[in-house]
Amino acid sequence: MRSVMVYEKLGELIRCYRNRENKTQQDFAKEAGIDHESVIAIEKGEIPLEHAVLKSLLVVLHIPMAEIVAHLVTEEVSTELWLSLLEASLPSQDRRLCEDIVVHVLACCNEDCEDLLLRLYQMIQKWTGSIEMRLELLDNVISFARSRDLQSLVAKGLFYRYLVERDDFSRMEETFQSGQAVLHYVELLPRDERVVFYYKLGVHAFHIDRFYESIELAKLGIAEDSSVSTYKAYSTLLICSSYFRLEEYDQAEKYLKVISQFPFSFVQEHVDFLTTKLLEKRGNVDLAISQLQKCLTLSSHKIGIVNALLRLYLSKNDCTSAKHILQQEQEYLSVDYLNPISIKGHAYYFINKGKWLHRWGKNSEAVDCYIQSVSMFVELTENDIELLRKMERTRLNMMNAAKIGRNLTDTSVVQLSQELDTYIVEIQKKGIFKNSLLRD
Repeated sequence: MRSVMVYEKLGELIRCYRNRENKTQQDFAKEAGIDHESVIAIEKGEIPLEHAVLKSLLVVLHIPMAEIVAHLVTEEVSTELWLSLLEASLPSQDRRLCEDIVVHVLACCNEDCEDLLLRLYQMIQKWTGSIEMRLELLDNVISFARSRDLQSLVAKGLFYRYLVERDDFSRMEETFQSGQAVLHYVELLPRDERVVFYYKLGVHAFHIDRFYESIELAKLGIAEDSSVSTYKAYSTLLICSSYFRLEEYDQAEKYLKVISQFPFSFVQEHVDFLTTKLLEKRGNVDLAISQLQKCLTLSSHKIGIVNALLRLYLSKNDCTSAKHILQQEQEYLSVDYLNPISIKGHAYYFINKGKWLHRWGKNSEAVDCYIQSVSMFVELTENDIELLRKMERTRLNMMNAAKIGRNLTDTSVVQLSQELDTYIVEIQKKGIFKNSLLRD
């Protein structure tokens, strides 16, 4: 339960904290950057609190936000000040406080409140704190829009809610369902937001291997976009990549030609990379490797190219090239895990690195890499890590047994198989493989 000091007026609260900080009215006025007469008037309750003074109450006088809000409830407060209070309160991640402020903002809504609700949506969606808290705040605003039968604002709220929810990369299957729910309202969104939504949901579909849905959504976005925009270019790229993953290479080549016509700097890099992947699928592996090596020197996003090279080097047992590229990993590994493309790329890298370490007999280091890959998607406990170690060691021992030609009916191999099954069942119960690449 939050403890709030009791004063009849906000001015009394300010005076109490000013005295506690041993500051005169002149001291506070100087540090707050306001005139002395305004401080006197604020403490007397003769003028309302303004945005310019709010930060000083928090920073100079160290008044808790909860106490400021509690005292403002009985006073006349502008909508702008309530919005300022919400913006200042969000970083605290105090859910109850922020919900209280949102209620007061909504209480300011008159008959024409579209702009106010939109500002609330945008403020909550753009804040980068707790996803769960942002969703709860958005739900409050969406419920208000429903109660007023403001269907276009319900649609907009669900769209912003989806943008927040899709940032939880540990629940991509579940959050995709939320995105699909927005499809029922999509015609109520402005055209530019429909374009953004179709593209983002299409990318989402791609990353959970729903490639036909990804193609359909990208095409819907392209149909809505009458301009030559980056969204149209990326949507075309999405269609091409989806057809590639579906092994429909003629269609992938068709859309690759369409992509190459867009006048954006990022286009050529993607065209070159996809061209090398198509060369590989057409059987031109050596040419694909040569082109990938050129791409690696020019590309600003190297992790996908590195993964492709490591995989091809593995197929050709080119240890020298693999060692060289692994020794340069500081050049292409990033700490930017803020999107599923980056996360998936790094997860694949650790799997590919693990395969090479296993080939070189460094099984313990290989297992560490596989665990690192899983940790890109799941927060692992020490017990989870130990369980994964046991599973991977057993799996690698089975691979070694097969490599030296031991029969699957050998007692030791049967025992390894039973151990592996036990570990896999336990890991599946924990849900560790739910989103990781090792589930494949």
